[in-house]
Amino acid sequence: MCGIVSVKGKNATSKTIVSLKKLEYRGYDSCGIAYKSGGLKCFKAKGYITNLEEKLPSNRSKIAIGHTRWATHGKPNEINSHPHLSADGKFACVHNGIIENYKELKKSYLIDVKFLSDTDTEVIPNLVEYFYNLEVKITGQNKLDYIKIAFEKTIKLLKGSFAIAIINEYDDNIYFARHSSPLVLSSGEDNIICSDINGLMNKSKVFYLPDDTYGYLDNTFHVFDKNGTVIDIKYNNYTSNMDSSLGNFPHYMLKEIYEIPSAISETYKHLRVSKFNLPKNISKILFVSCGTSYHSSLMAKKYIETHAKIPCECEIASEYLSNKNLVSPNTLGVFISQSGETADTLKSLEKAKSQGVYTLAITNVENSHITHMADSTVLMSAGAEICVASTKAYTTQLFVLIELANYLINVSKGNYKSNKVDFGNAETIRVTFSDTKKYLDYTSKDLAFLKNLDISKIDGALESLAEKIYTHKTFHLIGKDYDYVTAMEGSLKIKEISYIFTDAYPCGELKHGTLSLIDESSIVFVIMTERELVSKTVNAIHEVTSRGGKVIVLTQFDDLDLSDCYYVIRLPKLHQLFMPIVSIIPFHLLSYKITTRLGLNPDKPRNLAKSVTVE
Repeated sequence: MCGIVSVKGKNATSKTIVSLKKLEYRGYDSCGIAYKSGGLKCFKAKGYITNLEEKLPSNRSKIAIGHTRWATHGKPNEINSHPHLSADGKFACVHNGIIENYKELKKSYLIDVKFLSDTDTEVIPNLVEYFYNLEVKITGQNKLDYIKIAFEKTIKLLKGSFAIAIINEYDDNIYFARHSSPLVLSSGEDNIICSDINGLMNKSKVFYLPDDTYGYLDNTFHVFDKNGTVIDIKYNNYTSNMDSSLGNFPHYMLKEIYEIPSAISETYKHLRVSKFNLPKNISKILFVSCGTSYHSSLMAKKYIETHAKIPCECEIASEYLSNKNLVSPNTLGVFISQSGETADTLKSLEKAKSQGVYTLAITNVENSHITHMADSTVLMSAGAEICVASTKAYTTQLFVLIELANYLINVSKGNYKSNKVDFGNAETIRVTFSDTKKYLDYTSKDLAFLKNLDISKIDGALESLAEKIYTHKTFHLIGKDYDYVTAMEGSLKIKEISYIFTDAYPCGELKHGTLSLIDESSIVFVIMTERELVSKTVNAIHEVTSRGGKVIVLTQFDDLDLSDCYYVIRLPKLHQLFMPIVSIIPFHLLSYKITTRLGLNPDKPRNLAKSVTVE
């Protein structure tokens, strides 16, 4: 969950800082930079990149490496920040990942080294130094080839995951390697090595480094597989469309909430022309994802099982990796990742492919690593989401999954284009959403309302409620069916940015334990958007109010007696399929309002990162 960047070119230091700011969503508890200016110079700072910028002297270095950190080993302070130097100060390293055998490496090779930090990373530059000095000692010569040899010996010893970049005092090369952690090479006026494409310049030629490869950059890139065989580099053109401006908004989170209608509109337009392949005979769908994306997969299970009648299974990626999963024939694996870089999800996709599962990726980032791994990809068009807490990406995920459910109904009714591809001689189906018949019964009026939803109207109605509840220490959220999933996502939104403990559970579970927590100090949010489940949900409301708890109801129904409730949030009346999209928005806005009233930064909550790139 760190971002690394290496730049070779004019004003490398300042360009490294620019790239680090673009990667700050990957981690921001500390940061650092190293560059060549005579010898190696290294500067570090706790917190944001701007803190590092203030420390940097003016320089014109043509080679630099930088790092923005989310701590895995060692506290988030300057000592543990990257880059890390070797004991003699001749090698500097940045690293994303986890070196699992770093303690063993210290004992076996570096027993005499005095380590300065608590990190696993510090073994890497010291191993390179160790093997370099060993070559020099054996031959009595100081050859530049020895750096490459030392680097190769080092990466062969590392166990775990890593994306590495190293510079040194002896030559002007940047050495790099990856195993189970992504790296992108960018060639142009400046040559850049980066954790992902978001850290690149606006226009460039890119090459996605395959797993278990390494190389070096002199005047050009040289890449090798783990056996030392040269890999042919084929670049793709890349143009960034990332809009990082705040406009008139104080925070990215609020801006992105207000962009939900346009994000859905753009996604709808994109899906009309999207084409991809799926297996013809799907007997089961396996959804694998993390966090907010897991909640969207739970919604997808309900959409698809209800309307397309295909059994679905939802797995949290970290749990899927540790389970001995039984794969049914004709299983479609759907892997959802907003960033396309989520480590657990990528590893799960690898596992599923090894079991013969046809894989479909759903992501918001074109050319992210998941798109290169999956057999087929559906892209959302939410635009850049910079705030750590996902808002518009979640709602567009739901919209894509509704469309996927509709497509699968088409398949079950034989309305598709058949297409043979080389995948175990299986027959796949060419998907073109614009060619599918609409079997789900929402109307064009429903869709138009969703694409033109007035967020400001919802926002204004929540102002007084936020003022009443923002100092509260605990919230409960309950619902049934789709509304229970909304409760789970709403709970996550509140806790991850306001640091207030929240819990979500089905209405029917109140009587099985949680009701013991309810008293006059309790605040319980109740989501109620499904007409056939109203009576059961109202029973849960009475269970809370009879014990003195304050109930805040979210509903579109205006024919219910809710006089005992503390507050009622009126939702727009919309087709049932779209209600999970609109019912989550009040939680987006309330979590934002509570957080800002508490004086916290909603865009960058403590201990979290936007892209979770370590297992």
